[in-house]
Amino acid sequence: MVSPKKLANGNPLCWHCLKRLVYKRGGGFTYREVVDGGGTVHRVHHDCERRVLGDGVRPIASRPGPSP
Repeated sequence: MVSPKKLANGNPLCWHCLKRLVYKRGGGFTYREVVDGGGTVHRVHHDCERRVLGDGVRPIASRPGPSP
């Protein structure tokens, strides 16, 4: 059986490595957001962020890393 919290959070994956985002204590997930050349926002691990930057992909500096 899937918990209601897991259903609410979904199954967030890193856009770069396609592994699950890190669950943080107290709820939610920790991640960084980047925007690709088409303007789509993606979630990535903190470590994966430096690997995806470039070729039109840029970080979003105005938003915090942890999910709401």
